[in-house]
Amino acid sequence: MKSAPKQLLIVGITFIAFSALVLNVMMSEYSGWTEKLACYDKCKTLGFEQCIFKKNNDNALPNRCNGLQNKDIIVLVLN
Repeated sequence: MKSAPKQLLIVGITFIAFSALVLNVMMSEYSGWTEKLACYDKCKTLGFEQCIFKKNNDNALPNRCNGLQNKDIIVLVLN
């Protein structure tokens, strides 16, 4: 019976670590989705056929929103 508190501690730490990992992934996906939705909305508003959002890992360079019309690629600026 002495190992029950130790098992409870291990389960608690595992649950906290897993919850932190899931929360981190959800937060990063949410921030990406807001930018993607803004890009897709701008494409739809301007009447483009298709839209591609490219997230830039370098903070110095902005993310790109490319609108595709026929074979032309147009880079849109998100405000």
